[in-house]
Amino acid sequence: MKTRTLHNALPIVAAAYGRKFGVKIQVGGKTAYTNGQIINIPDVSDSFLKHKDVIWGYVAHEAAHVRFTTFMDRPQNLYGDLLNILEDTRIEREMVRVYPGTFNTLYAVAEYMANVGHYVLLTPENPPAQIVAGYCLYYLQYRYMEQDVLRPFLDAGKVALQHILPPATISQLDAILDS
Repeated sequence: MKTRTLHNALPIVAAAYGRKFGVKIQVGGKTAYTNGQIINIPDVSDSFLKHKDVIWGYVAHEAAHVRFTTFMDRPQNLYGDLLNILEDTRIEREMVRVYPGTFNTLYAVAEYMANVGHYVLLTPENPPAQIVAGYCLYYLQYRYMEQDVLRPFLDAGKVALQHILPPATISQLDAILDS
């Protein structure tokens, strides 16, 4: 499919996809997000449109929030970040359970985000909160969403985490993430 054709069809196809998930979808701006009733998909560039599975992955992720998340104010700190990371993995697993085909599009999002630098290869120089949050994200998405593209990020996160936390604490963190 030519990128211009996909760009022109995106609002129509997104609306149909949104009906399937029971949400309204709009296209515009620079980020994907939901307020619980409407999903916004970024107004993507032609180069991004080569990755149409990524678009559908964004829709699936945000639709999963609409369908499976109880919306409430989230603190803007490490606690809030960790809640969001846990919630992202939970709702994606639930979405794949209900709609197995979304596994591929959610994987496409992870792969795209890894390739464009959205994910950070953590080092001991990163702030401790970023190391903990990043490690938790990579651990959960790698282990429970089978996003093996995140393995280098998880490995780097583990090394960085070992510089800020004792081994027993890391083992306890891993046990919590596995429960």
